[in-house]
Amino acid sequence: MPILAEVNGPEMVEKLGVYYEERRNILHANNFVLKDDKVISLTISNGPIGRMTASDALGMIKFLQK
Repeated sequence: MPILAEVNGPEMVEKLGVYYEERRNILHANNFVLKDDKVISLTISNGPIGRMTASDALGMIKFLQK
């Protein structure tokens, strides 16, 4: 699974449509759940509260498999 790290913020905004904060030059946490090459869930958080955990993602995936 591809993982992005130390990327060019403005460039990723264009490619992925994610949330970028220009003032601090950072990408905020953007979590995607994909199914059949389509985004079925997107969670964006600009702080530590509300970020999707691995357990959250696994729970959603198991639910969708039912």
